[in-house]
Amino acid sequence: MHDYLSDLIAFLCSTFSVFTHLPGKVAQTACMSACKHLSTSLLQLLLETDVRQVSMGALQQFNTDVKECESDGAVPGFQGDTLLLAFSDLRQVSLYTSRKNNMFAQFRKNERDKQKLIDTVVKQLRNLISTAKHTS
Repeated sequence: MHDYLSDLIAFLCSTFSVFTHLPGKVAQTACMSACKHLSTSLLQLLLETDVRQVSMGALQQFNTDVKECESDGAVPGFQGDTLLLAFSDLRQVSLYTSRKNNMFAQFRKNERDKQKLIDTVVKQLRNLISTAKHTS
């Protein structure tokens, strides 16, 4: 897990521990709001306009971070997987990428093949130009 996320979760856990003195619904609402905000912020990281591509390693780390967020930070009184609802959009991204891993690998192979073809054509054109210059 990333250090910034570890620090954030530790901060949230200590903050949520203070919530135990509040009425149950207030503490649960505050916890859910904080987790939804965290989820939205993490999703926005992926959707930033300056992010052109994300490696599979980064997505795997992102998935690990999401799992950590889902498992930590709940206040007493949450039933079952209630906290998972805050991270459902992120979970969909993680599931989609894990299922499409083979498809992404195939895309990368196709792009590599296309790049090899382009490199070969460029090399042949350079050779033709070089040959034409020497014969003129």
